[in-house]
Amino acid sequence: EEAGWRVVDSRHGRVLLRSPDRLRFLVWEPMAGRRRYIDAPPPHDHGMDEEDQLQYRFSNAALVCTNGQEEGHSNYHDDCPLSVLFVVTPYLEWEGETTVVYLYSSEQGLWNEVASGDFSPLLITQRPVVLLQNNVLYWTMALPSGMIQNSILAFELDSQRLYLIRQPAFIFDAEHAHVQVMEVEDGRLGVVAACGLSLQLWVLHGYDGNGRERWVIDRETFLYAELAPPEPIFDDYYLIWILGVDDNVVLVRTEAGIIEVDLQADKSKRLCHGYGIQALYPYRSFYRQGIPSLIYIYH
Repeated sequence: EEAGWRVVDSRHGRVLLRSPDRLRFLVWEPMAGRRRYIDAPPPHDHGMDEEDQLQYRFSNAALVCTNGQEEGHSNYHDDCPLSVLFVVTPYLEWEGETTVVYLYSSEQGLWNEVASGDFSPLLITQRPVVLLQNNVLYWTMALPSGMIQNSILAFELDSQRLYLIRQPAFIFDAEHAHVQVMEVEDGRLGVVAACGLSLQLWVLHGYDGNGRERWVIDRETFLYAELAPPEPIFDDYYLIWILGVDDNVVLVRTEAGIIEVDLQADKSKRLCHGYGIQALYPYRSFYRQGIPSLIYIYH
């Protein structure tokens, strides 16, 4: 395979990758040995050269099973039709542009623009991992400078409604690598944030649909001393990158390596050195008459 392809999502035994020029997707089914290539929707015409891909610089995607939310649908998705959601915020210099959601259906073999909204100056980020919860997809949005409050972009698959939920005001994420959207135990929406030598779990307890949120900090888990980075880069600010989330387990990277943090058990352990790993994606598939397997795919 051409070098530079990046994993952007993993769900239902399938892995979604994107080409280096951001103009092609690959749906890979490792257990079945199948690959499906999908061309991205054509960029909007802004009078630029066709080879200039800045329009897709701020974009992200998600892979879902078209029938995955239907009642009685099983965990086995081998022959299910799939959908790819592609979210794009045009480059900052194009004033007045909106964030656009494109939907690809494997049954139709076509892309359709299904939703849009003006959330400027926020941009969709490439942060993993997109969350699918109660038939709603969640991505993070931020300003490159990190100087204003970041947000969560929500897209309802049934109604195709697109809207913003502001993150807790006390979270600082200038590098867009220290906050991850996740589902908490009671089915609520949460965010986990790396703060110093700890992980803070914030839970959304109220959202009125008009930009008023009520976040409550649920718990704080501290890294053990032997797992912590050796020194802060300034004052008490440590470099801790959140790579992925699987249920209550958060995977982070520090100068000490890849650390697995169990928020519920308040425990952490070192998995490996982790040099060069930028993201981890839980991969689940079913084989041998429905026995699940779980591995992590990384880039």
